[in-house]
Amino acid sequence: GKYHINATIDKNSTKANEPVNMTVTVSGIGNLEDIDDFTIESDVATVYTDKAKRKTQFQKGFEKTVMTQKFAFIADRNFTIPSLSLTYFDSQSKKVKTIQTKPVPIYVKQTDNILTTPKLEKKENNILLPAQKSSSTLWIFFVIGAFLAGILLTLLWSKKRILFGRDKEELPLEIKIRKAKADKNLLALLLPYNGKSDKLDKIIEKLEANLYEDAKYTIDRKELAKKFKEYVTISQEDANIPL
Repeated sequence: GKYHINATIDKNSTKANEPVNMTVTVSGIGNLEDIDDFTIESDVATVYTDKAKRKTQFQKGFEKTVMTQKFAFIADRNFTIPSLSLTYFDSQSKKVKTIQTKPVPIYVKQTDNILTTPKLEKKENNILLPAQKSSSTLWIFFVIGAFLAGILLTLLWSKKRILFGRDKEELPLEIKIRKAKADKNLLALLLPYNGKSDKLDKIIEKLEANLYEDAKYTIDRKELAKKFKEYVTISQEDANIPL
């Protein structure tokens, strides 16, 4: 055969833990069915990938084929997307050729989270002699006792939540799904769960069609967030995946 390879990314810079999406396309004359999907490993970035999709059609006696594969990269520091290569036998020159993409450096913007601790005002202690005890003194003791009782109740309530489980609350991931404005943001949220649910896989396919094939599928964010637990069982580790 005779092929060409191309890799496109949606951006060269991103914020920490926000995805960078890449699409790799191999096109040409010949058969790509026996070529393995591309794999990328990184010590810096977390890499998510879809299965490659292949389309073939015959034109004027030639077998024209296209293979596309999508990747998403998430990192908290700068990294480089490595080069991808394909080696094949060129039917025209009768030689073995290798085609490859160029490495792509990605700049990750760091966000400094400055934590501030509220300052507590220290008040002077009032020293009371036994002979000076009065109704005001009893009132002070009452206020201190109520304050200590409040702290004790708070500690007991916290311990109860630890022992018997936290109150039911909406997972942060579901909140992000409902608030995702762009299809590419929603796709980045769902990619880590690709292959875990047929319903989610279909939604992912529609989002990819919207982004890469100019489709016009409408994804109901609120409905998806509401039924996300029904689509896939999320462990505590999955729920804490940084997105």
